[in-house]
Amino acid sequence: MHKTRYHFLEETTSTNDEARNPRYGHGDAICAERQTAGRGQRGHTWSSEEGRNLMFSLVWEPRFLPVSEQFLLSEAVALALTDLFGGYGIDARIKWTNDIYAGDRKLVGILIEHNLTGDR
Repeated sequence: MHKTRYHFLEETTSTNDEARNPRYGHGDAICAERQTAGRGQRGHTWSSEEGRNLMFSLVWEPRFLPVSEQFLLSEAVALALTDLFGGYGIDARIKWTNDIYAGDRKLVGILIEHNLTGDR
């Protein structure tokens, strides 16, 4: 079993880029102070003022999840986050498929990238 490790970087192109490095394993979290080439879905760029946002990626290996059901992971993450915010009194809503809003302010952008092996 892999022990969760936390990795803190001053700067990286993107925490998702960094998460592809084979030195990271299931459960690892990669955090960065700055991203020089952050991105969103469908090729959109994503930027943030330094020190104003949490920028991190989690490495998950849900080998139990068939390729045909990969979107369920995105749904589960979005629903879990809105539940979490609700527990803190924040009325959050999902802008499907990958954003969480409170009112007209974006709280979270979710970018799930897959590396598939066979049908998993």
